[in-house]
Amino acid sequence: MRRGSTVTASRRWSTGPCRPPRSCWAPYGSPATMNCWPGRSGSSPHGIGTSRPDHGPGRAPAPPAGQVIHSHLGRVRSSRRPPLACRDMPPPPAVSFPGPDLLGRGVVIGPDTPAPDGYRDATRVVIDEQVLAHPRAAAAILHHHWLHRRRIVIELAVDNADARQPEVIDLPPYRLSPDVDLARERLHALTWTNTYDLRSGQPIWWHGVLAQRRTDATAPLDARGDITLPDGRAAWVDGGPRGPLARALTTAEDLPIVHRESIGLGRLTLPVDVATPETDTRATDTPATATATAAPEADGLADDQRAAVLHRDGPARIIAPAGSGKTRVLTARLRHLLTDRNIEPELMTAVAYNTRAASELRDRTRGLGASIRTLHSLALWICNLDVRREVIQERDVRGILDTLVRTARIPNQDPYQPYLEALSEVRLALRDPSEVEAARGDVDDLPEVFDRYRDELDRRGLLDFDEQVYRALELLLTRPDIRATAQRVGTHLLVDEFQDLTPAFLLLIRLVAGPTAQVFAVGDDDQTIYSYAGATPRYLVDIDRWFPGARHHALEVNYRCPPAVVDAALALLSHNRTRVVKTIHSAPADDQPDDASVLEPAADRESLTVHQVASAQMGTVAAQLIIDRIAATGRADDIAVLARVNSALLPLQVTLTDAGVAHTAPLDASILGRTGVRTALAYLRMGLDLERIRRDDLLDTINRPARKVKSAVQPLLRSSRLSMAQLEQVADALDPTHRDRFLEYLGDLRSLEGAITDGADTGACLRIIRERIGLGEAMDALDSSRSRPEGSSHADDLDALLQLAALQPDPSAFRDWLADRLKVPGDPGGVTLSTVHRVKGMEWGQVVVFGANAGLFPHRLADDIEEERRVFHVAITRCRDQVTVVADRERPSPFVAELSAASGRPPDRVAQQPDRASRPDATAGVGSDGDREVALPERAADGTVTVRDGSPLTLIGGFPAQVIATDVDGVEVALELTPPVTLRLGYGDSVLVDGRPTTLVRRATARPGGPRPGSAPAQDPGRLPVGDDLPVDDALFETLRGWRARISAEAGVPAYLVFQDRHLRTIAARKPATLGDLAACPGVGPTKLERYGDDVLDLVDRHR
Repeated sequence: MRRGSTVTASRRWSTGPCRPPRSCWAPYGSPATMNCWPGRSGSSPHGIGTSRPDHGPGRAPAPPAGQVIHSHLGRVRSSRRPPLACRDMPPPPAVSFPGPDLLGRGVVIGPDTPAPDGYRDATRVVIDEQVLAHPRAAAAILHHHWLHRRRIVIELAVDNADARQPEVIDLPPYRLSPDVDLARERLHALTWTNTYDLRSGQPIWWHGVLAQRRTDATAPLDARGDITLPDGRAAWVDGGPRGPLARALTTAEDLPIVHRESIGLGRLTLPVDVATPETDTRATDTPATATATAAPEADGLADDQRAAVLHRDGPARIIAPAGSGKTRVLTARLRHLLTDRNIEPELMTAVAYNTRAASELRDRTRGLGASIRTLHSLALWICNLDVRREVIQERDVRGILDTLVRTARIPNQDPYQPYLEALSEVRLALRDPSEVEAARGDVDDLPEVFDRYRDELDRRGLLDFDEQVYRALELLLTRPDIRATAQRVGTHLLVDEFQDLTPAFLLLIRLVAGPTAQVFAVGDDDQTIYSYAGATPRYLVDIDRWFPGARHHALEVNYRCPPAVVDAALALLSHNRTRVVKTIHSAPADDQPDDASVLEPAADRESLTVHQVASAQMGTVAAQLIIDRIAATGRADDIAVLARVNSALLPLQVTLTDAGVAHTAPLDASILGRTGVRTALAYLRMGLDLERIRRDDLLDTINRPARKVKSAVQPLLRSSRLSMAQLEQVADALDPTHRDRFLEYLGDLRSLEGAITDGADTGACLRIIRERIGLGEAMDALDSSRSRPEGSSHADDLDALLQLAALQPDPSAFRDWLADRLKVPGDPGGVTLSTVHRVKGMEWGQVVVFGANAGLFPHRLADDIEEERRVFHVAITRCRDQVTVVADRERPSPFVAELSAASGRPPDRVAQQPDRASRPDATAGVGSDGDREVALPERAADGTVTVRDGSPLTLIGGFPAQVIATDVDGVEVALELTPPVTLRLGYGDSVLVDGRPTTLVRRATARPGGPRPGSAPAQDPGRLPVGDDLPVDDALFETLRGWRARISAEAGVPAYLVFQDRHLRTIAARKPATLGDLAACPGVGPTKLERYGDDVLDLVDRHR
């Protein structure tokens, strides 16, 4: 936008001189909006009073202190300080007008009013009814000018009372994305945050007026300053971003500065460096490329850390790679804000990701009065602003689900775990319950269960862990009073581990941060490894999308890892496309921060080694490395073994137990009950004695792999122990089809028995079971039905058993031998055995990355190889001294080679621009395959407009913009400002194309790519919608319904919990032939596939 231009978009009108309405003045801090109290009249032109300092003038008054407001918002206590008596005359004009250029103050004028002298070349924004209805662009421009302290003219062509009405969004949070924007509230706040009020023709600086009413300040004695401090000095009351100015004021203007935030608290707080008249120096923030003068609290910081700590103002992104001193920077930033800048603790909150990180921050900032919370603690505090509720544990959640969910009790299966996971997906990943139900297939009637579960929590006055966050979002979206109170403590937010935020967490942070969005976001996009919960590196890569104008700082020194590990990590990550470009190097031994971990001598060992050995030897090799390390250092607690999944640790856990090495025990005897392990051991037990086959073992194995015979055989098994002769009699009683299948099964058992008789060891037997009999293929089919990859898969379990076989070659002793070792308790003071996901933020002298095999790194079920690469990166960067990678030489992870082979392909450097492959076409405004040059809109005969990257648009309010990117959620446009401002538009938003109103609509044609961060994953191509166009076999459908009726009666559950009619219709249409085919049908999750898969395939097979 050209400076000096006047932007209008719709009709303008004149209302004459702005006459001040007679309304009481309510002090900052009043949490409610009420009409004037009887008997109180005043002359404030706007009814000034806000619930937080940056909401600006225009709030309605609060009642006298101590009174309680009863309204539809509940019980809200008013400010503790009573309002002073209202004056009958309006405040005098501000003698300081227009104030120092460096403060960047704007003006608010009435309709059709000329800009005053000094503002003729300033950007002019007209706020009329159309802009008020579509405020996002205008709010973005006002925020840009406020953040950069640029003078602006705001023509207020609407009633201020209309503009200040609070917003309420009563949609379920799961229907929202983190992009949700209370733009009208933000527009109103930024209208008044740093502007003179010239609507009456005389300039009024309301922050100065409030300072005189709320504090001991008095009117200015001359044109220098907005107020006079109690000690007689003149001072400015600043409405811009809180922080040091970019450069010093002129000698004539160089006065103490009190910030509007302090005035809102009724205080005259000065920064420490201007607290006395003798002090005339002021700490200044500088870009990361410049040298900043450190405050005393910043002493001992490296240059990159200091630049981040001294970040001047507004939002900031701090990229903090592994070992770069992230916690130190957060601690120093807190100290700097509280002690150097004298920001009131009531206005600041540091948010840690978990209780361990929060405790560490509290220890390091003890005595400063800092508010340090976890995300859940912050959410609970917000919930308690409404009604205090008891927080319950998972055991209590299961008890409530037991009253709501009817499901068959199956041995070795947890009927409630799928619902626990699904409830979390809805509330933290903000996914629609219907989408989650369709994607998982093991949470029938989730939408109804979700509503009933939350109703039951509400009825009992309870919150579970995730409900704290979800309920807090509801309150922030629907209760302006609670939102105002929360935004007050979130005036300055410091957020740790930003890359781990889920969509719900990010939305919570944005709502609490409020209109000015002063968020100090610290994290590392290369450590984003929780996508199953909705986390995405995009939250850091595209930080400006959620916090416009954020300044970027990068920590560039890894103080933890040796140089070889740092170089290997960079080479590995260079293969990822979605990341922030980084320069990372290791610290010299003499360049360590005071509290950095000191690298231990490598004792003539390489700091990074890779051992590719036979699969059966992996546990033995890793155990020997650990034993040697303990012998050299005398410490077991400084060693960690990290694996992709828990079951991969099983061979090493058993090996260390046999060697007498103290270690933690992530696995216990419960692993013997997992489907794959239990089935493999059942086959092994039957092969050892075919004359005493357990009935349970037969039922566990007969449908793995699917033989479509179990339902026919099961009624004929009348004894708990069976011989082969008895089983052959059972075969004779079956129809020919089932008899042939059952005899084939018996043949598999005889083949296994023959191998054992011929001397096959445990490993050979397990390979026969997995490969020749087909258990591996059956487990792969079960794994394919899982909706997310975290946790051990059935195939992982079988791999672990095969590695263990080398330690106990006798198949007859294997099961009991393993069970005995799994009973040995772990030692928390020993070697740490863990998955990578559980150790973020932790470090050890030596780290062993165990099981760096194809199928584990990346995991066979993962569809995001970049995240899998980040998991591997997190694993290798946990070490201070040495990292050893142990891999199967027959199938090593591709990441092993990448440790020494950097990609020549640059990552995505454009923070605001999604990968082109993920951009959908759109109609009525958006296309996606143009370039960044100007691309003229194309209007079709039906009126549909297609614009491409680079196409010009006009936003509501008359603001020119250019399309720069599109994705599944909407359109990214650049406003013509310096520096450029990007704005996110959603589908359904209105714009002008060639001067004609146009609505953005996503093109209906499917495009490759992923959903919005945290939303449901794209539908698997194999999973067709329930409404398939294939004809339904009605006879098969009725057969399936009859089978369902029998199964539900036997289990004592409603028929729809077995399968819903719509899912049976799809099966009757597709006629799946294998477990894999059945798993691709909607409504068939891992539980149903395992429980009913064989029967369903048998019924389908009979109707072919």
